[in-house]
Amino acid sequence: MVFGSLVARWFIGALGGTLIIAATSPLFIRSYLPVVVDPLRGVPTLQPGGHYRWRSEGYATTGIGPFGMPGKTELPAPGDRSLRVALWGDSQAEGVSLPDRWKLFAEAERLAPADRPMTVFPFTMSGEDVSLWLPQMPRVESELSIQAHVILIAELDDLRPALDSPQRPPHPRSVATFDAATLARSLPAFAIHAGRRLLTEADGDTRRRLRFTPGPQRRETGARGQPEIAFDWPAIMARVRAATVLPIVILYAPQVPAVVHGRVVTEPPHADQVQVMKSAAAASDLHLVDLRERLLRSGIEGTFPHGFHNGQIGVGHLNADGYRILAGAMVEALNQRIPAEPWPSND
Repeated sequence: MVFGSLVARWFIGALGGTLIIAATSPLFIRSYLPVVVDPLRGVPTLQPGGHYRWRSEGYATTGIGPFGMPGKTELPAPGDRSLRVALWGDSQAEGVSLPDRWKLFAEAERLAPADRPMTVFPFTMSGEDVSLWLPQMPRVESELSIQAHVILIAELDDLRPALDSPQRPPHPRSVATFDAATLARSLPAFAIHAGRRLLTEADGDTRRRLRFTPGPQRRETGARGQPEIAFDWPAIMARVRAATVLPIVILYAPQVPAVVHGRVVTEPPHADQVQVMKSAAAASDLHLVDLRERLLRSGIEGTFPHGFHNGQIGVGHLNADGYRILAGAMVEALNQRIPAEPWPSND
């Protein structure tokens, strides 16, 4: 009788605790949306019509629009005559840490002059690189009457894969060894998140090795240096240029100033490559905007372009202040690159 009572109490307690976690989980756990392959872009995207909740840096919910666009839930009205721009980038351009109205694409549309309105289509996704963006460019151009492309690069390593053969990647927010779309449809977010934390490392992709032995874990202390891989900038920029005949603007916005172990760092990785990259971009008729100085100046003036109130300032993704800097440079570059008259037709 006593044993049965203990089991009943244990069961009721476990059930009650689970219900409390289920009810409060949207306050502190990100959501998991089904992933679909967009027929136009030909890549996995979050399912249009959904809402992606982010609870790490920042505290925002992103509406998923047509073609899997994060934050842009409506297409321009028929007859719209604005300049149509496709925005490509990884999580730094995606902006799930911010409300849709503060994302990079929305800020650029807001800063565009009244006599030169702009519509920006954010084809952005965490974990992607240029090898995945280039094949999509011609696919979206005719369907959406795109007139220019903007690529946001926060790390130079995201340009190197331009020379690789494009492959369809697993979705960066998938759960290893499981059908993420099926899980997202059938299980609550807190259950998926718990399983993901158990089975994978902090990056969400590397399988975790569970250890059942007591005592401290042995760690390798020897540093394994990785050989430096050279950037073939002329070939990289030529490959980017070959993807489309439309104007391309590359925004180079590394994480500077950055706070690393309590120290302010003002030089991004591969800083010695930037001048060579600029020369190669110019030779391939690409408009490259180096935003290091503007980002550094903002930090020096006391407004760090990276970091959030529930994280660490100077660490992580671009915030609203950083997006204002990028959006201003983006609008300025497009106005320089594309003649004001005559306007191309969107008919």
